[in-house]
Amino acid sequence: MVDAETSLDSPQEPGCTFCPSNGRVKVIQTSPSGNTIFVQVMVEEDGVYVPAPGAYFVLPVGHYAPADELPFDFWREINWHIRESGITFDNDGVNRTGKGGARITEHLHYWLMQAQPGDPALGLYTLRASYRKAIQDRDASLAQISRRSRPHTW
Repeated sequence: MVDAETSLDSPQEPGCTFCPSNGRVKVIQTSPSGNTIFVQVMVEEDGVYVPAPGAYFVLPVGHYAPADELPFDFWREINWHIRESGITFDNDGVNRTGKGGARITEHLHYWLMQAQPGDPALGLYTLRASYRKAIQDRDASLAQISRRSRPHTW
């Protein structure tokens, strides 16, 4: 993959997670139509944004909500980026509500995930179930610690 410099015609909005100028995504390629970009997701580690291994988005150039009617064939653009990237992806999709991902619903983004070495085979349902169980286990452990640390009253 080769980094592609792009002069996006769409306004870059301060604070928008998906605007390249905000440092949260790294543009890898722009579609021939210029309607979409393929980006690597960047995550913050120790105050610096670094690439998230295996995490990518296809983003429309412009701010569209998932339910908006787009003036171009977004699915065709997604497939172009997948083919051109040469990456084999394991999971993909769109978050349509505030209950998935980073809860960013005001900006359409199609995510593509590539499993990393050592990752278990997980679908979205299994991943969410594993997360819920981990949270329940954590809460139970914290409650147990809290009970043990209370002073006894005789």
